[in-house]
Amino acid sequence: MLRLAFARAVQRVSAQRAPVITPARSLKSHRRKKLNRTSAHRIAMLRNMVTSLIKHERIRTTTPKAKTLRPYAERLVTYAKKSDQRHGMNLAARIVREQGALRKLFEVIGPRYATRNGGYTRVLHLMQRRRGDAAPMSVIEFVDRDGELRVPKPPR
Repeated sequence: MLRLAFARAVQRVSAQRAPVITPARSLKSHRRKKLNRTSAHRIAMLRNMVTSLIKHERIRTTTPKAKTLRPYAERLVTYAKKSDQRHGMNLAARIVREQGALRKLFEVIGPRYATRNGGYTRVLHLMQRRRGDAAPMSVIEFVDRDGELRVPKPPR
């Protein structure tokens, strides 16, 4: 009797909760690095970092964060390249935090890579480590843009 009452109470509480909307299925993958953070913190951090990358087109961060960020940034550029702009914008708006960055993604960055098949970002390892904890640092940037740190190699 007590178990039945407890089960009904749990059903009532779970029915009252609002559904949780995740930014994208890719941000909650078990194959990605955890970066010593909870899943909510990691998702928020990656969303902030990809928004900053779109806004500034180059950011300086630790090497593991840059390597984890790369697939998400490349997926967003792929959304911006596709012909179905409305659906791609809805998918990207779940991850990108600012409307200005979202507009730049679809108006500037997407058309820039219209003929390129993947490989939109580059991770450059820096020789200087971060002061304090000596973490390895990297720069992640978009390729084929003005003011890039390394000139791209010609295609083979």
